[in-house]
Amino acid sequence: MLLLINWQVCLITIAVLIPTTIMMPVYSRLIRFTQKKYQDKKAEASGVANENLANIKTVKAFSSEEFATNQFNKLIEEAYTIGKAMAYYYGTMMMCN
Repeated sequence: MLLLINWQVCLITIAVLIPTTIMMPVYSRLIRFTQKKYQDKKAEASGVANENLANIKTVKAFSSEEFATNQFNKLIEEAYTIGKAMAYYYGTMMMCN
């Protein structure tokens, strides 16, 4: 139908649709992989926090407080880095739309 109305607009539309159709599966896999890593890091950080704040004896918590804090901070930093990469991926795709 578009070809009958204006062949130039039809060619531009096809030129945009073909690369987009090729890129979407790649983008989808990248986002899925990154989202899984992000969720895994958040789960690890949450596990460390839960173990050290709710599930162990008070004495043990005070003796390993510095270690637990460092481990939690490291995992949160990794989750932040992955989340930041995801934001760049989303932003890039939104800019292309």
